[in-house]
Amino acid sequence: MSELAHNTERWLLEPGPRIPNNWASEKIFKDSSYEWKHYIECRRLISSCQCGYQRAGKPYLPWKSNTVIDMFDLAMPQPCSFKKNLQEVTNERCTDLLKQYKDRTIYVQWSGGTDSTLIVAALLKNTCISDRKKIVIACNKDSVFEYPFFYFKFIEPNFEVIELETLQREIFTQTKKNNYVIVDGFPADQLLRFQEKHDLFRKGLTGVDVSKNSDTFIDYYVSTSGCSRDAAAWKYQAVKSNIDSMHMGLTTMGQWLWWNFFNSSYVMIRLRSFYKSNMTYSTFKDSWVNWYHTPNYQSWAIANHEEMLLEDIYSYKSPLKNYIYELTNDEWYCHFKQKSTTLSLYNQWTMHNQVDALTSDGIKLYLKTDRETILELLPDHKNQ
Repeated sequence: MSELAHNTERWLLEPGPRIPNNWASEKIFKDSSYEWKHYIECRRLISSCQCGYQRAGKPYLPWKSNTVIDMFDLAMPQPCSFKKNLQEVTNERCTDLLKQYKDRTIYVQWSGGTDSTLIVAALLKNTCISDRKKIVIACNKDSVFEYPFFYFKFIEPNFEVIELETLQREIFTQTKKNNYVIVDGFPADQLLRFQEKHDLFRKGLTGVDVSKNSDTFIDYYVSTSGCSRDAAAWKYQAVKSNIDSMHMGLTTMGQWLWWNFFNSSYVMIRLRSFYKSNMTYSTFKDSWVNWYHTPNYQSWAIANHEEMLLEDIYSYKSPLKNYIYELTNDEWYCHFKQKSTTLSLYNQWTMHNQVDALTSDGIKLYLKTDRETILELLPDHKNQ
């Protein structure tokens, strides 16, 4: 094992049939002065979607992000005074989608969760019966189980329904003809401060001013990631320098975690759709839509992130649930639905036992079990 052949994100850098040959010409890895040890320690128990590529602010991750950001159209809108509400943004998103793909079949992956339910609600609010003939809902039993009321009252009577696995199989094998577009519910979590729904709220840490109190951030990061205090302190300084460079007045724990998801993990969620689809990039760009990946949704999130602070554990994603309520009048769902991990979209899409590195002779390495080996091999690899 003389060197690492590639790391988790290296698939994005390797020219081949899926990636244009000239898109990653620059060297992306930082020099030997970078704090690799602390980065790896912070990274080992955190999924790749939480690391990602930074879209804005002073960089602290170990690679340049510009090439990835530009290629996948991931630039962040500039913070500004944005006046449109979620209802306006959503209705416009639906109208634009229908206009752009007026001659294609639109497949909507419905998980039963709030993000994809809003998409179907928007389609019902903004279409007539004739429009719905070209819209197909892809779901399975898990989807129906999560929200049976919505399925039987609003989906089944209005749309053609197919098995999600059938659609995914055709995507993976590339047997589906190109007169379609696939719509999913990403990256809503990254707009709506996903992490805060968990123990951050229950521990009363949401409003703590961590810009002046590093211990709160460090203690929380140690407890959630299992890293050392030294690594967590490095993470704190790195995140702080990035946030300070944006001059957005983000000071509290809730704001910092929202920014991390919105700025960094946003990228990997967008890329996950591409990576798991087995499409070429040109086909993906032409036929795959992340519903919430628009400048308007992002500008709305920047302008309203403070208003999305949780009042209780049930208020998570309340703007989306209020939009759905206008269609369904479902009081329970609007006031008590919490986030759950819907199996329907993740059985085939989640990267179980994800390989974090491969050696030149093909041996798989994982951060959870092979961290020291990866660290030992990394210096010879990072500038190749």
